[in-house]
Amino acid sequence: MIELKVNLDKFEKFILEFVNRDIELYTIVKYQLGFTDEYGQDSNNSVIKERNFAILTLMVSKILINDTEKSIPLATGIELLGNSWYVHGDVQSGVTHRNSKPSVWWVWGPAQAINSGDGFHALARLVIVDNSENYSDEKILIALNRFDLAFLDLSEGESLDISFQDKPIVTIEEYIKMVNKRSGSLMACAFEFGLIGSDLPESIKDEELKIFNQIGRNYGTISQLKEDWRTIFETETPNPQLFHRFSSKKKNIAVVYALEYESPTIKRQIGEIYLKRVLEEEDRKQIAKLLLNTGFQNFYEKLLQQTTKDLYSKIDRSFLSLDQKKLLKSFSEKQYIDLVK
Repeated sequence: MIELKVNLDKFEKFILEFVNRDIELYTIVKYQLGFTDEYGQDSNNSVIKERNFAILTLMVSKILINDTEKSIPLATGIELLGNSWYVHGDVQSGVTHRNSKPSVWWVWGPAQAINSGDGFHALARLVIVDNSENYSDEKILIALNRFDLAFLDLSEGESLDISFQDKPIVTIEEYIKMVNKRSGSLMACAFEFGLIGSDLPESIKDEELKIFNQIGRNYGTISQLKEDWRTIFETETPNPQLFHRFSSKKKNIAVVYALEYESPTIKRQIGEIYLKRVLEEEDRKQIAKLLLNTGFQNFYEKLLQQTTKDLYSKIDRSFLSLDQKKLLKSFSEKQYIDLVK
């Protein structure tokens, strides 16, 4: 049985070498990736490095062929693309801190942040093409196609998310569709990249790529639903990324449920909260209190169970062996921090 662990040492060495260039832009890039401080000095090992998307790609490759090396350039591409999204999103939402340090725009200003976010996007495509010796021309074209479709899907999801801010009523169906695009697109691409990088004959079949895309979307949806729960019901104030999303009046599953299904009194009270220009910690606590004795928790648990059931169903439909399917299901139940050594 394959050990369900990913060693990131080779990945970290590869991505650092790829972005280790002398122009000022790459000081910002390395800062965002956690390699340096804002002055370009090496960061200590206590700095948090988010590698959510790369881990997905490498884990899929590990499950498929018990090796991750050939997937490292693709994992780098999706990780750089994810950071393009983070940098742009932090500007858009006014997030001042990410990974326990000031965000790029807070240090260098919005203009440099937007520029570096665009640079991340270009680097993400370039790393795939520059390492074409690892893959056939056909696989490179497939990877770039999936990459572009994922980012377009993410942009569509972001557009919906922004439009929902001032929309009085958003249905559960509309919200899940948005999450499927916004939170699921890059994770879907990460799963596809794990398949493409595994060098299996099946990896170029459209049907298998489609299944892995759907697995990733389900995974992303589950992750967002769990973040939504933490945003409203955590005892302490959530981390800056989650709280800024809430304070800027971005919708979450709890509020969407309440405005669609709860009593007129609760709808009115939450509606009044969302009339404010900026939401505060007391507003978060008030919403949690309003929903404490409603049907939301039961609804939420059923939604999470159904989404997980859909995820497992898609895994069962894949070409994977029984042991590989068990590993992928086990992986889906764990937090990233438990998967990295």
